[in-house]
Amino acid sequence: MQFKFRKDILLANKNNKQNFINLLGQRLVENGYQILNAAGDANTLIVSTALESSLENDVVIVGEDTDLLVLLCFHQLRSDYDVFFYTETSKNARTWSTKSLKRVLGDRSEVLPVLHAISGCDTTSRLYGIGKSNAFSRLTKPSFCMESLQKFNTVDLQQNDVISAGLEVISYLYGGVPLEGLDLLRLRLYTNKSITGNKMVQVKNLPPTSDAASFHVMRTYYQCQEWINLNTNSMDPLCWGWTLRDNKLMPITSSLPPAPENLLKIIHCNCKSNCDSRRCTCRKHGLSCSVGCGQCRGTTCTNSSVEESESSGSDDTVLQ
Repeated sequence: MQFKFRKDILLANKNNKQNFINLLGQRLVENGYQILNAAGDANTLIVSTALESSLENDVVIVGEDTDLLVLLCFHQLRSDYDVFFYTETSKNARTWSTKSLKRVLGDRSEVLPVLHAISGCDTTSRLYGIGKSNAFSRLTKPSFCMESLQKFNTVDLQQNDVISAGLEVISYLYGGVPLEGLDLLRLRLYTNKSITGNKMVQVKNLPPTSDAASFHVMRTYYQCQEWINLNTNSMDPLCWGWTLRDNKLMPITSSLPPAPENLLKIIHCNCKSNCDSRRCTCRKHGLSCSVGCGQCRGTTCTNSSVEESESSGSDDTVLQ
């Protein structure tokens, strides 16, 4: 029977995806192909298998994931054979020789994993306003940046050293100077934009706080160690920017509130409805409505902190 649904809809269901993998694997084996099933990161298994095969002959990897090309350039062996990366889009196809790429990149190939991870990959967030090419061109020129990046290749590096190196890199990406720090840079950029601009400063256009960036840096280091050691990393992700929620690893975004308590109290809404949707400014920021709100005054909506206490013989309203 011809399947007429979109592929991404079918594969969005994890059971459908696993059943399809099993069916495809079975058919390939029946036709004489060798298959390997990845228990963890499939990219590291693909790269390690390709490198092992390249000891005896040239290898071609067909794929679309940038992770594959990054890992191949980093792990490229000094052998007589090459590993080629073939990728195809709707407009064109291209083949990369990873041996040639590594020769052109030189020492910069040694920091490709951290450059890719810190600027955003499958398991790390993207830095707003910082593209891959921008990160590569800015970070591979100054010697102090290269030294900080190379620390992410070090096994068993102390967490404080990882965070210090990562924050210095992110600060430089956003235009900071050495030893300035993200928080001072954030304040400086906010002040400059407020003085010279005629529009309200959007928080997303500022560098991340040092607290949020620290967790991002830890996840970057963990992912780099996964790639460098080709999935034989024994580090605990819960110690490196991840938390367990409903048996799933979820990123820790920050350990601090979005703003100081006195500033959060300034936020108010002007809803004419019941404050029961994300259009309510207070609800959007995770706050209860207060007396400063224009219509509900924090007492007559579903987002109010006022509750009815139905104790015996009393209908008193309790403010929490």
